[in-house]
Amino acid sequence: MIPSVNVDGVAFIENEYLKTGVLPEKRKNMDIQSDKCKKKEAGVDLNRNYEFKWGVGDYANDKECQGETFGGKAPFSEPET
Repeated sequence: MIPSVNVDGVAFIENEYLKTGVLPEKRKNMDIQSDKCKKKEAGVDLNRNYEFKWGVGDYANDKECQGETFGGKAPFSEPET
């Protein structure tokens, strides 16, 4: 068994699946970054929240929290990373 570091994201996916019967794609945790992000759009892509090449070149992040690959406000800004 592989442990999950994105427990809140997994819980969101499970709840959505139980409600709709459709498995949503969600890469991000559920951290609400600002008022302009709705709950479904909220969060940080934990795979892009590490310091190595954070936000540059091929590892560039979406700059807005609505983006699917939003890497957070700064490297290691999320407690999970």
